[in-house]
Amino acid sequence: MIGGASIDRTSFAHQRRIPPGVTGVATLRLDLSALAHSRLADIRLVTGDGFQVPYVLEADDEPLRVPLAPLVAVDAPDVAARLSQRQGRSRSVYEIVFPVAGMPPCDLVLDTNARVFEREVSLLVKNGRRGGRTTGDWETAAWASWRHADPDTPAAPLVLPLPHLPAPGSAPGRLVVDEGDNQALPIGTPTIVLRTYRLRFMRESPAEIWLVYGKAGLTAPQYDLALLDARLRTSDARVVTAEDERPAAGLEADGRSRAVFWGVLIAAVLALLAVVARLLMTQPGR
Repeated sequence: MIGGASIDRTSFAHQRRIPPGVTGVATLRLDLSALAHSRLADIRLVTGDGFQVPYVLEADDEPLRVPLAPLVAVDAPDVAARLSQRQGRSRSVYEIVFPVAGMPPCDLVLDTNARVFEREVSLLVKNGRRGGRTTGDWETAAWASWRHADPDTPAAPLVLPLPHLPAPGSAPGRLVVDEGDNQALPIGTPTIVLRTYRLRFMRESPAEIWLVYGKAGLTAPQYDLALLDARLRTSDARVVTAEDERPAAGLEADGRSRAVFWGVLIAAVLALLAVVARLLMTQPGR
C-alpha cells in the first residue's frame, strides 16, 4: 500500500466527487474547469476520510477541444472607438463567450468556407474588474492576419494563441474582423484547443474519491508512487471522471443541511416515543 498523508479537503476552493468504482489503476483527464481553476501544483486526490491518493501527472497526447457558442454580431461603438486609428474600414464585431472564469492559455480556432480573402482578426477583452463586474477599457489579447488565395482548396483555420485571461476576461470578449471594403467573412462556430493532463493513480478502495484544487501556497506533491511511474504507465487503466465543479462552501452548506435534517428527524422520533410512552402509562391497569 502506497498511501498519502492526511489533508483537509475543505481548505480547497473547489471539490469534485469521483463516484465509487472498481479498484486498480485508474486515470482521470483534467477538464477545462480543473485547468482554469488550478495551478496543477495544487491538485490533490483525497479519500472520503481525508487521506491523499498519490498520483502521477502525465501529459495527454490528445489536446482538449471545447466548442464555444456560435458568434453573435453586436453593435459595439466602444470597440470602434478603441480601433479609431483605422477609420474608413468596414469591421464585423462579434461577441465571443468563454465557458469558464479565468481561462488558461489556449488556442482560439476559427474556420471559414471562403476561398479567397485577406482579413485582420483581433480578440479584445476588458482589462479591469470592480465589485464583481468586468470594467475598464477594451484591450487586444490576440491579433493575426488571415489570408487564403487559392479558390480550388479550402482555407486553413485561423489559430489565435491566447494568453491566460484572468477572471475579467471570462466576460464576453469581442472578436473584430477588419473586412476592408469586402462583405463580411463567414466564420463558423469557434473552438478553443488547449493542452491537458491526466492523473494516473492506484485505486485501493472502491469508495468515492474527491478531486480538489484551488489553494494558494501549495507546491507540487511528492509521492513515493512516482517510483513506480514506468510500471503504472504500462498498466491498463480504467478511465474515471469527476462530477461537476462546486465550491467548498457549497459542500459545507450541504453538510449543514444534512445535519439539520437528521437533527430534526431524531427530535421528531424522540417526541413520538415520548407520546407513545405517556399513552401507555395512562391506560387502565397500568
